[in-house]
Amino acid sequence: TGTDDTRYVSGGDEDNELGVHGSSLGATYIGGAENDSYIFADNWGVVAISDSAGDEDVLDFSAVTANLTFTFSATGLVVTDGINTVSLPSTAVMEKIIGGQGNNNYVFQDNQVFAGTIVGGTAVVDEDAGTSTMGSNTFDFSAFTTSVDIDLTSGIYGAMSFGYIHNVKTIWSVK
Repeated sequence: TGTDDTRYVSGGDEDNELGVHGSSLGATYIGGAENDSYIFADNWGVVAISDSAGDEDVLDFSAVTANLTFTFSATGLVVTDGINTVSLPSTAVMEKIIGGQGNNNYVFQDNQVFAGTIVGGTAVVDEDAGTSTMGSNTFDFSAFTTSVDIDLTSGIYGAMSFGYIHNVKTIWSVK
């Protein structure tokens, strides 16, 4: 528990699942030494995450129905739906990001990289109709000042290693 309407939650040294649900309060989540999953739902509020350990730490937005923007910059990662925000410093370690059910836009500032796995979006399945739909998932490298070469079979763009890319429909770079 913190002050000034800020909640601090520590995951400890075990594997943890931390559910982040609707809140107007700020929250700081501190992951432990093991694998931590941060699971978001609609209207999650303002959240800061600090996690510098573990082999399979996950940001999971699969329950979020709004369109999301993931911005990778020199200072870290910011995820927003225009109202709610998650921020991670550049020192945070995440191995996997799972996008939401709406449109997901992954914006990479100049020379920024994410070395883990990105699951672009989450399909919404209508079992009665026998259909599934998924939003548009875009990777945006337009802020790069150097050329960007993307090899989807090897998971490499530019000279930087990229984990894996799943469920992405568009890769955009203007040079």
